Amino acid sequence: MGLRIRSAWCLAAALVVAGPAGAQGLGQEALSESLFQDGRKLMERGNFAEACPKLAESHEIDPAGGTVLLLALCYEQLGKTASAWVKFNEALASARRDGRSDRVERAMSHIAQLEPKLSRLTVSVPAAASQEGLELLLDGVVLPRVAWSRELPTDPGPHKVEARAPGRRTWSRDVALGASGARQVVEVPPLEALVAEKPAAPVTPVAVPPSAPPAAPREPTAADEGRSGPTVAYLVGGLGVLALSVGGYYGVRALGRNADARESCPGNECTDPVGVGLNEDARKDAMRANVLMGAGLVLTGVGAYLWLSSTDEGSEGTALVVGTQPSGGVGLGSVTRW
Repeated sequence: MGLRIRSAWCLAAALVVAGPAGAQGLGQEALSESLFQDGRKLMERGNFAEACPKLAESHEIDPAGGTVLLLALCYEQLGKTASAWVKFNEALASARRDGRSDRVERAMSHIAQLEPKLSRLTVSVPAAASQEGLELLLDGVVLPRVAWSRELPTDPGPHKVEARAPGRRTWSRDVALGASGARQVVEVPPLEALVAEKPAAPVTPVAVPPSAPPAAPREPTAADEGRSGPTVAYLVGGLGVLALSVGGYYGVRALGRNADARESCPGNECTDPVGVGLNEDARKDAMRANVLMGAGLVLTGVGAYLWLSSTDEGSEGTALVVGTQPSGGVGLGSVTRW
């Protein structure tokens, strides 16, 4: 099959330093390809239970139309009809985008066969149970509000429904969903208020003899500052470059998933679980990218400042010092050399 190189990595390389980003991209693609080949061989031997997780991880690392189509077939063989249906729809969108008519026909054929067999679970929230801060979870994953009181295609088998809210007891129920188009409704009841705990009895303070004052921090010498300045600068700057690289990767992935979500749900509101899931994944990736890119810029700037501030022994300048404070803690300060 060969390594599946994505144009997204080219864009990521433009956002960050070319060396680390290129090495990271090649390593990710190699890992994705290795997992894909392992999953394909396991499927050929009929070991679908071990094959599906490897294919899912391969697609998570490096999304590809062929991988998601094979993953959908794997889920179908395991009887996970809803998971297979979702992945076939994702494969259909990818095949249309890539102009692969053969994959389009195959995905559409399986979707048509699966839809009558889909089991559906409805988590109903009546008006009496609705309250501010209410959050629903299905198998540990938060259900978006648009999915409340709607029939959701769900894999047959055991599931756990939970409801929680601030100041309320968490409610949960185990569900055994049948196969072959079974339908089941779980109604969330009003959550019970938490009982306020009684205040603990006051504790009489015990007198503690005064301890000796902490030793004053050692005045850094010019030799110390000369040795530590460049090292700290390289360390902080390196962390900044790494954060920019990872943030760029998540940013590119967020753009791709957002485009897929818009293709599945072109309107303002979306009830398609595929589109809802892709949009949620894109939002999480975008948040990670914003945090990492921001942190990377700050760290890179601090690293550059530290490197410029570090001069030869005896020269004029300012050095950052970490030392013990009079209160006993550790603090960051500066020492000026003249």
